[in-house]
Amino acid sequence: MITLFKIQETVIKWLKNNFDTSHFYDTMQGELLDKPAFFIEVLPVATTLESRYYQNKKIKVDIQYFSKSQTIKENIEVLEKLQDIFSCVLEVEDRKFTIQETKVKMVEKILVFSFNIAFIDKIDETKVYEYENYEIMKDLRIKEEI
Repeated sequence: MITLFKIQETVIKWLKNNFDTSHFYDTMQGELLDKPAFFIEVLPVATTLESRYYQNKKIKVDIQYFSKSQTIKENIEVLEKLQDIFSCVLEVEDRKFTIQETKVKMVEKILVFSFNIAFIDKIDETKVYEYENYEIMKDLRIKEEI
């Protein structure tokens, strides 16, 4: 079972490997950010029950970049690097997630780079269905009528 925290942890690790002079945050610090900085947010978009044992999940990964110089040039350089890093597949533990589309926007000189991943994940049936709360059936008697 893949958690949102594991996905976020992996994204931060990939960013740290490619942007060694930046700071990384998983909670918004407002104006207290040491720039250049990345703010990484991983949110569930939708969860659909596929069967008794599996659910389909759609997760949004949102990466905001706060540039030191606050210039378009710096943001575009970082954007190109982000597109290279997250161009195809995101590996989290033993799973590989295909990144089919990335989205980009600029909000008040802040670069916002995002993508969705969709996958099927196993449900821990012992927690969901609470098997231990059911009484075990003993005898079954069937009355047959003709």
